[in-house]
Amino acid sequence: MSFTRLQAVVDQHLEGRDALRILEAGCGSASHLRFGPGAHLVGIDISERQLDRNGALDEKIVGDLQSHPLGSGYDLIVCWDVLEHLPRPDDALENMLASVAPGGLLVIAAPDPASGKGLATKLTPYRVHVWAYKLVGFEGAGQDDRGPFRTHMRFAIRPARISRLASGLGFQTVFLEFRESGMQSSLRSKIRLVGRAWERVRAIVRRVSGGRIDPAATDFTIVLRAKP
Repeated sequence: MSFTRLQAVVDQHLEGRDALRILEAGCGSASHLRFGPGAHLVGIDISERQLDRNGALDEKIVGDLQSHPLGSGYDLIVCWDVLEHLPRPDDALENMLASVAPGGLLVIAAPDPASGKGLATKLTPYRVHVWAYKLVGFEGAGQDDRGPFRTHMRFAIRPARISRLASGLGFQTVFLEFRESGMQSSLRSKIRLVGRAWERVRAIVRRVSGGRIDPAATDFTIVLRAKP
């Protein structure tokens, strides 16, 4: 995915807004977008340790995104690699959508649960996820509130369904892009499934699936805009 394209979409739709009020939903210890000067950055996470590691936040909330009152009037809400870990992602989605200011944005990044990687993640035990993280160099994987985190991977988080749910609440989808996850790319490099070999695998899967599945399209990013 091009972060440049995503950043450009966010900047375009928020142009002219001063002192942005931003919520990082399930923020963890880092941010994925750039925010202009004067932005007030609020972060909510269920892990106090993750919040303690995040030095970019102006305000920190320990709480469950599915049920914690978020308030309202956020110009931008960013939810990055969070929904797949929730047993009730619809509750979190509705909670966030209700908190976006008129004309504001909700940015969601998540694995596609119908992708090969999504299905593999859903069907394999947690210890396999920890092993995969360690294989690509994350020595502290699964320790001290660090990833990988346990996943539910509900099919409710498919991008088409998110778009329909948001549309029913007055939101417009202004950006949707599929990409290969960094984890899958790192794993492929580790086992040397790269270059022509990887392209052959992609071609075979696309042919067998009638073009419906691309092994490189494991994750997605969607941007939803509230009515002005």
